[in-house]
Amino acid sequence: MRFLTLAALLITLSACAAGPDEERPRATTAAQTTATHYATADQPPAGGPAKIKVTAQQLLGQNDAWLVAHLGHPTFRRADRVASLWQYKNHQCMLNVFLYADESNAAAPKRILHFDARDSNGHNTDREHCLTVLQD
Repeated sequence: MRFLTLAALLITLSACAAGPDEERPRATTAAQTTATHYATADQPPAGGPAKIKVTAQQLLGQNDAWLVAHLGHPTFRRADRVASLWQYKNHQCMLNVFLYADESNAAAPKRILHFDARDSNGHNTDREHCLTVLQD
C-alpha cells in the first residue's frame, strides 16, 4: 500500500513539474504528424528594399531555410517522417510546397520536389501567378 501511495505522489509531482505554461512532452510514433499554424504576424514586415520575386522554376530543389528567406514563414506547416507540406496563402490563392527528406542521408535538409497552386475555390491554378500574388 505504501508503494502505491508513493507512486501516486511521484506521478502527481512530475505532472506539475513542467508548470502550467509549458507543454509536456508526449509520446509519438514515426507515423504521426505534427502541424503548425502561423499567424499573419509571423510574416516578414512589408516595405524595406525591393526583393527579387521568386519564380516557380527557382523553387524546385531548394531547402526550408531558402524558402523562409525568400517567401517567409508559411501560414500552415505539417511535418511527416519523410515529407513536409508548407502552405502559403492569401485571399487569391494557396501555394502547397512539398519538401522531402533524402532517405540516403538523414542529416540532409528536406528539399522541395513538388508544389502546386489552388485558387480561392480550391481549384488548380497557375503556379507562377500564385507565386506572384503571394509576393505582392
